[in-house]
Amino acid sequence: METLTHMFRDAYGYRYVDEGTATELPPVVLLHGLFGEVTNWSATVHALAAHHYRVLVPVLPIGDLPMNQSNVQRLVEHVQDFIEALDLAPVVLIGNSLGGQIAVLYALHYPEDVAALILSGSSGIQDLETRTTTSPLRVRAFSRELVVLTFYDPAHVTDERVEKNYNLANDSNRALRIIKIARSAQAESVTDKLSQIEVPTQLIWGRNDRLTPPHVAEEFQRRLPHAELHFIDRCGHAPMMEQPDAFNAITLAFLRRTIGTAASQHEVLSNPLSSSKHKTGVKSKSDKRAMVRILAASLAIWPLGCAQKEDSGVAEVQQQAEDSTMAEDSTMAEDSTMAEDSTMAEVERIVEDTPDIEAVQRARDSTMVEDTPMVEVEPTVNDTTTVEVERIVKAIIVDKLGVEEDDVTSDASFIIDLGAGSLDTIELIMTFEEEFDITIPDEDTAQFVTVGGAIHYISEKLSNNKNNNR
Repeated sequence: METLTHMFRDAYGYRYVDEGTATELPPVVLLHGLFGEVTNWSATVHALAAHHYRVLVPVLPIGDLPMNQSNVQRLVEHVQDFIEALDLAPVVLIGNSLGGQIAVLYALHYPEDVAALILSGSSGIQDLETRTTTSPLRVRAFSRELVVLTFYDPAHVTDERVEKNYNLANDSNRALRIIKIARSAQAESVTDKLSQIEVPTQLIWGRNDRLTPPHVAEEFQRRLPHAELHFIDRCGHAPMMEQPDAFNAITLAFLRRTIGTAASQHEVLSNPLSSSKHKTGVKSKSDKRAMVRILAASLAIWPLGCAQKEDSGVAEVQQQAEDSTMAEDSTMAEDSTMAEDSTMAEVERIVEDTPDIEAVQRARDSTMVEDTPMVEVEPTVNDTTTVEVERIVKAIIVDKLGVEEDDVTSDASFIIDLGAGSLDTIELIMTFEEEFDITIPDEDTAQFVTVGGAIHYISEKLSNNKNNNR
């Protein structure tokens, strides 16, 4: 199997792949899933670039965002900032799994910046099935199960993919951030908003997808005003990896119908990044948005109602692409992490017993001095005194670990006894971040050896934040 590699670019604070040629056509932006990566799209990047589409794949900062910003809306903002920084709008968004949900939310927030959508195995309509274990002894077997659920063909369940997923799941700091994003994605249902999306949308689904089954695709098609659905047989949750030829053929046919092609060589412009100003030959955003209005006007003759196409339908589309010299150039994407939204659902239960913040608040209130005068407005977190920090920290530890309040002394090492890298330790720190509205960098967790250390660190953090805000 040939491995495709891409040159990463670093510009404007973003890391991304940018291939193909800039034309008057909207560029294509590919969005990977929760446990995905840029190389999941290798075959698609190769195919689209070969047909003179400019195609970009940003690295989404999943697992790298601050804990209090680890949510799907922040990822949508990241995509918007990326598109704006490179002056790409309007764009065609193609998203798999969580990337599909991000694409939908982007289209809802910035409709004028989207020329068309392609969704594959997208989340956003229903929660994925949750099956997991909290036993760390089963993490490696659990990682293999996630890969098994992702693909139809067992040949894709390789030791390399299992090991990558194991390493990600075994990184507690990253795992907790992924869980927060997963929970926010489940809370951001797009079901009742899909009718607002007016751009042409192509749904490409694995008929054997066990994570977002075929009925999910059918629900997307039913609710989207201008959606066309293709199923690919013998294919699971990641069609662009498992059946790249069929996926790319359907994608290219859709792009030809909706945004057109670079009809002749003289229309092709130099890639903006090869220019010192990065803008040479690129239409202004207002000019490019005018193209979107023209595309919208053409919807009246755009073919719809292609749900559940059989093998013959896919074969016909593939043949058309082969005639235009695409299919033979497409290769299987590089082996990479693909648990994606299966992990999103599966790993969530690892920390589903998160501390009850209301219970923590009640515990804090119960320990307040009886003679404390009532006030109309509670102080902000940055006005919290060291005494209040101590009460809150101890209440969280009592609530989470089930220990006696009298045993939570300043020199007690409950936190470090859990293991510096354990999920319970990171979960406690995440709870401190949420309760005090602060960010605790990973390198600072060493200061949480004792309860007293945690109290001192948080008090200093709040004091510094208060001084900086003056």
